[in-house]
Formats: sequence, structure tokens, C-alpha cells
Amino acid sequence: MIKNKLTETEKLRLRMDYKFSTVDEKFEEVIEKIEGTDKKIDRVLTQLDSMAGQFKKFDEELMMQSGRITIHSDQIKELQGVVFPNA
Repeated sequence: MIKNKLTETEKLRLRMDYKFSTVDEKFEEVIEKIEGTDKKIDRVLTQLDSMAGQFKKFDEELMMQSGRITIHSDQIKELQGVVFPNA
């Protein structure tokens, strides 16, 4: 009877070892997928950062151009006043 209990216990231990090894394999697969995702996220964030920098430069350039347009518009009005004083 004790021998039977040991063999039953041994069988249970072997089944548990098998189950734990399958769980370990699944965790390894998940970890590999997560590691690949980290690299992809880093690449996406780098590209987004680059795009944000480009938009900032574009915005600054537009502000400079609008300032220049305002100056040119004022100069044109002055010249129109000199050339066409009655208008």
C-alpha cells in the first residue's frame, strides 16, 4: 500500500512537473513577444519625436513668414499712400 501511494505521488509529481514545464514554455513565448514589442514601441516613439520636431520647425517658419508678410503689407500701404495720395 505504501508503495502504491509512492507511485501515485510520483505520478502526480511527474504530471505537475510536466504542467509546470509547459507553463514555463508559454511564459518564454510571451516574454519573447514582449521583448519584440519593446523594440517596435521604441522605434515608433523615435519617429513620433522626429515628426513633432519637424512640426515645431514648420510652425516656427510659418510664424516668421507671417511676421514678414505683416511688415511687407505695412510697407505696401505706405507706398500706396505716397504713390496714390488721393486713394
